[in-house]
Amino acid sequence: MQPPGITPLDFALTVVAYSIAVGVAISAVIWSGLGGMAGAFLGGCIMGLMSEGVVVATIYQGFPLQLVWTPLAWHGVITGGVVLGLGRARLSIGRMALIWAALGLAGAYWAQFWTEERQELPQMWFLFVYIF
Repeated sequence: MQPPGITPLDFALTVVAYSIAVGVAISAVIWSGLGGMAGAFLGGCIMGLMSEGVVVATIYQGFPLQLVWTPLAWHGVITGGVVLGLGRARLSIGRMALIWAALGLAGAYWAQFWTEERQELPQMWFLFVYIF
């Protein structure tokens, strides 16, 4: 069961929109010449601005605080710092697997609270496909 009102075309367009957001973020990092954590932070911030501001427009709900909070404090730190930065860390495969597993469990715990925002969640297989 997929959420009401979401067709396969909607899902495909969502994937394309987020792919464009990632492309813009990566292009900005390459253009800026930044590397390391500064580049990861910039990429995360732009990804947050594109996804939350252009794709889903949640950035405007708490205007003007959300203009800064969502891209900088949320995506810059989480998307850029954790995901991109950790992906580039020079750790052993075993240690990296443990860190990613811990982050996955933390994300799974956090996802339990989605029902507070949306009462009717789709079936688990659809959430797995969406998260993938």
